[in-house]
Amino acid sequence: MVCVFFTANINSTSATSSEDPVLDLISPNGGEVYAVGDEVNITWTQTNIDTVAIGYKSCDSCLDWIEFNLPVDINNTTGSYKWTIPEHLSAGNYKINITGYHTNIGSVSDKSLADFIINTSGHLNIPSVSITDPSELPKEDAYKAIVKIKTFFLDRYYNLSLNSEGSGIIISPEGLILSNYHVITLEEELDSSIRDAVYQICIPENISDEPNCAYTAKVVARDKALDMAILKIENITGLSTLRNFSYLDLDRFNTAQVGDEVVALGYPVIGGETITITKGVVSGEVDKYGQQWIKTDAVTSFGSSGGAALNAVGKVIGITSQAHSDLLGTLGYAINISSIGDWFDRNKNNVPQTNTLLSHLVAFTKEQKNLKSANIFVKSYPPVSITKMTDWDFDYYSEGRLSIDKKSDDDGGFIELEFVRYPYLTGLNDIVQELKRQYAELGILSMFSFVDEKSVTINGISGKKIVTSVSGEIFYAYIFPVKNYLVIINYDYGENDKDKEAVDRVINTFKIDASTIAFNEERQFSNSNSPKFSFLAGQNWAVMANNSKSVPAYVFHKDSKGAFVTFQAARVTEDTKNMNNDDFLDYTKQQVAEINKIIIRLDLKCEIVKSNAYYKINNEINNAIMVESVFKSVSSGKIISQSISYTIKSEEQYLVVDLNFLSDNQTEFNTVKSELNSMLQSLSLGAMPLNTGAPSINDVVDNELTNRLRGKFLLQVQDRGRIWYVNPNNGRRYEVTFANALNLFETLALGINNTNLYQILIHIDSVSSEVDSDGDGFSDKSEAGAGYNPDIASNSSRRGNDKVNMDTSLTNRLKGRLLLQVADRSRIWYVDFDGKRWEVTWKNLMDLFRKLALGITDNDLNKIDMGD
Repeated sequence: MVCVFFTANINSTSATSSEDPVLDLISPNGGEVYAVGDEVNITWTQTNIDTVAIGYKSCDSCLDWIEFNLPVDINNTTGSYKWTIPEHLSAGNYKINITGYHTNIGSVSDKSLADFIINTSGHLNIPSVSITDPSELPKEDAYKAIVKIKTFFLDRYYNLSLNSEGSGIIISPEGLILSNYHVITLEEELDSSIRDAVYQICIPENISDEPNCAYTAKVVARDKALDMAILKIENITGLSTLRNFSYLDLDRFNTAQVGDEVVALGYPVIGGETITITKGVVSGEVDKYGQQWIKTDAVTSFGSSGGAALNAVGKVIGITSQAHSDLLGTLGYAINISSIGDWFDRNKNNVPQTNTLLSHLVAFTKEQKNLKSANIFVKSYPPVSITKMTDWDFDYYSEGRLSIDKKSDDDGGFIELEFVRYPYLTGLNDIVQELKRQYAELGILSMFSFVDEKSVTINGISGKKIVTSVSGEIFYAYIFPVKNYLVIINYDYGENDKDKEAVDRVINTFKIDASTIAFNEERQFSNSNSPKFSFLAGQNWAVMANNSKSVPAYVFHKDSKGAFVTFQAARVTEDTKNMNNDDFLDYTKQQVAEINKIIIRLDLKCEIVKSNAYYKINNEINNAIMVESVFKSVSSGKIISQSISYTIKSEEQYLVVDLNFLSDNQTEFNTVKSELNSMLQSLSLGAMPLNTGAPSINDVVDNELTNRLRGKFLLQVQDRGRIWYVNPNNGRRYEVTFANALNLFETLALGINNTNLYQILIHIDSVSSEVDSDGDGFSDKSEAGAGYNPDIASNSSRRGNDKVNMDTSLTNRLKGRLLLQVADRSRIWYVDFDGKRWEVTWKNLMDLFRKLALGITDNDLNKIDMGD
């Protein structure tokens, strides 16, 4: 996009001038208690401030604006603003955040030192009451039927990442869960399609303890219009064995009356990790959004969605929902069970949907469980480890991040590891540019500056210690290049540096472990989603597939560290769908003018250097809209960043190619721009890049060679170690990448039941000596080595029940085949030509292929037909 990146002021000192803005928030500053509808007087002191932006924060990463562009008198030394707390705000803890601007000079921010509290007033003057004793519930074990649902997805780096948490109700002894559509569903920003997601289910065993997250679930049904979903619980082998679940009955007859007692159960964010139970009354009913809703003064909040509203006899009368912004705040709203009964009856017996991420989540959940009792965290790739203090805790909430702290100490220090993937082997020169890129993508680079930067070495690992400032708040990090990753260790010593010694000791245990996993750069990309496109990168570029329909690919320049290219897909909007190229270029210029009205307060200006509404990229694409722009300081005229954007229009989406260059070096920018234009000669709006040299349909296929290699993995030794699989069914080869592997294999795999699968031996190198999947006291590796099945627990009264009864005929028929274990979470297996099976997971993907693959030359590879 044009003019995306804001400036980074790289300073080694924090000296200020007499015109620099100064601001100090006076109130609310923590500890105050307000109610919805109250008028709050926000006050501050100021110097050199002509405009302020005021917002409120309900969490560290949340910010909602109250006033975004409020002019104030620059001659005043104090300021104030009267804010009426809106009806839609939920009860909870909040901070005020205020930013002051001195136009063309700079900005400064401050926030409340501590939380203030907003309460919501109850109807009928009956206050909501919290319940912590099960005997006070209308059904004593009702809380055991309320689950926390953690929704995971694959992030841009293909890490399993936690997207959201919500609640659900177990409504059958077999483990059917009723929840909300919005709790379990992620939609693509580009086209609103449903993204792949997977669900960790946490069931409470005691009312005061964190629920046990030892379960997964599959989707049975979902309906966006009703905001309803049904899931089916599955146990994780080795972690859970529960078969009969505590459940709640549904009240199908709409018996709730105004004034009736109601109990709300769920997992709101403000309630912490344990279940939150509040008691109130039914305050009324309303028909809205095509449904009946029950209003209650029992407190609900974000995270409560999918939870239960119970009547006095312990039946579910409603499903809590926070899906609509006008149903938040003073009252809790629950979807009346009677309005979704017919939908539930039609869908409750559906077959649970296959989930390709399930085995990935199972492996990750077991890692989380193991870390509960471990002091050392070891990651296989990037190959790193770190050791915590014995009284601190690991929180491995997403594969891309690990936090270490003492949960019992809110004022203590913390450490967080972040794993940032690159498409090439990283070095020290990538570190500063990565921080600038991250802050630029967040849109806060203008508030960011380097305070200090120094080289460090820990356990022989070279890296940098970086101190940065964002809106006056100081952040500390160590950053190390590891293989094709940057490992960022963010840290804080706690209040008054109370944990400095402990934090430093933990950081000094950071190590890089030996790894035999090779890394190969990618230099071509093909987008199978709409808009379809493909290209070849030049020698100085490396391609990184991005798990997003909106931004499917990044291309990084390996020498010019401040240069990278994004390939983006954007919707055609109502405003732009009927525009010709000239109109669209004018529209872009208008957007830039609007941006400049805002960023001038930061002494910034976006300037279009040149443009062309009918730019020729190559012989196929000769009608692109080109805009070259710079960000510069208004006062000094210094160029801060440069960019060039090509927009290629289609009926439903635009393909936007953006070069971003975070430097003022014009000569280097021109060189990079020239290299980009050379790369774009291969850009094609189709499945294969132009001029790829790939085999055409007229190339001769060697049937004898193909037949010998059916079912084999092939390592393309002359082209960066690319991996191919020859489908035994049709003899065609399919490239296997980290991005497409599991979806590809699910398409090519044969379904197999457990009875037949368990008649094939497991390869000993496919399992771990650190894992006991069936919980029988024997490691998976020891069982596989002795010919036993690590998924079947050994029975002490009937020895040998888990011995593999190998079927030689079946094994021989399935050599070289991919198998889909339909009865166990759609796990994927590959049977090698020694007749041993290997499980294929996200964790072992590329390492597994390189162990099994045969090397092949380009000449021989081109004699095998290519699959779609």
